[in-house]
This record gives sequence, C-alpha cells and structure tokens, in this order.
Amino acid sequence: MMTEGTVLFVCLHASAKSLIAMAYFNDLAERQGSLLRAVSAGTEPDDAIPPEVVAGLAGDGFDVSGRVPLPLTPALVASAAAGRQRPPSPRESRRMVRAH
Repeated sequence: MMTEGTVLFVCLHASAKSLIAMAYFNDLAERQGSLLRAVSAGTEPDDAIPPEVVAGLAGDGFDVSGRVPLPLTPALVASAAAGRQRPPSPRESRRMVRAH
C-alpha cells in the first residue's frame, strides 16, 4: 500500500473530471493524515477552468479559482506513484480517430 507520493488523475481537458477527483482526493488524504497528494492533468488541457466548475467546487469548499489546467507530460507521469485515466467516450474516440 502506498503511503506517500503523487497520484495522477488524467482527463481530456483537466478542467472538470480530473480536477474534481484531485480536489476530493486531496481533501480526504489530508483529513486521514496521508502523505499522498493528487495532481490533475489533461491530454488537451483547457486554457482555464470553466466558471461553473469553479463555482461548483467552491460550493463544496474547494478553491480552484487560481488554478490553470496542466498538460500531461512524460515528467508528470514519471513523478506519479499512481494514476487513473478515464477511458475516452465514444465521441472522444471518434474525434481522436479523425485527427489521425
């Protein structure tokens, strides 16, 4: 069982799903006295976090107003003790196929 390190949450834009997972994970880890901390990154990160996500997380007690979505990089992956990536949706899969 891991007791310290970085957990990497990855989604397409790093401005909703992985960001929300990171916020809740870090809150739970801190409350339980864990040294694990999470980071959120995206394969195609947005320039900013949507206002509705900022507002929703603020309503749950998380301040992400100054955060900028991070791009997924090899260095970030290498620094992670663990990671979880959501499989692409059918729409995202079609978009990725068209892009190649």
